[in-house]
Amino acid sequence: MKPMKISLYHDGAVGFDGLLFGSIDAAESTLRRLAPTRAMVSAFEPPHDYDRMGKLICTVQRLRQGQGHDAFDAAVDADRDANVDPRPAVAPCGRLKRLTFWGADDNDDTLVRSVIAGHKTVTADTVEDYHKPYGPFGDGSYAAGDLIEVYDLRQRLRCTIRATKVYNIRFSDIPEEVWRGETFDSADQFRQVHIDALPHLDLHDGFEFVTLHFALVDVFDDATPSGLEQSA
Repeated sequence: MKPMKISLYHDGAVGFDGLLFGSIDAAESTLRRLAPTRAMVSAFEPPHDYDRMGKLICTVQRLRQGQGHDAFDAAVDADRDANVDPRPAVAPCGRLKRLTFWGADDNDDTLVRSVIAGHKTVTADTVEDYHKPYGPFGDGSYAAGDLIEVYDLRQRLRCTIRATKVYNIRFSDIPEEVWRGETFDSADQFRQVHIDALPHLDLHDGFEFVTLHFALVDVFDDATPSGLEQSA
């Protein structure tokens, strides 16, 4: 079998050749539901995470081989969407996670307004940056099921979104749902915009981005300043 690329993240997320799960437990739950026989995943309780990872790797490889790579990955996406944890995920301090979209300056809320209008439904970031917090208004490490507060660059709460799925993509292969969700006209436009925005990075064909897909939940028309800003 072809060697599998395994990605482990500081927040507990785990990836298998682009299939991203929020945790080892989440990966096991999905594979249990998708495995055609229980024998393939019957030993998912070894004492060490290393052993658990070995079982997961073997199971993903066998299911991909038996069902076909694309068919199995599509089944994983569908299962993940159908089994999103409805409980709001919270940041370590006990509040909802927060996200701030990029803007040319503090008054540029173009991307936020695109989310509120229902046009923008996807955002992408490098694997390294996606899993890093970027201040009090950007927690990073968003996972499927998270209810997320969206702020503009003036630290005003503008809306909430629900993360529906998270997965990695390669720069050479931008899915249509990603470039359309980012409000681009094509995959080539997606690539060119990111090349222009990230001139310090070598965006080669194998370079990976994490894509966060989301749905609009609520809008705050009064653009209320955050509690942190009010108390400053």
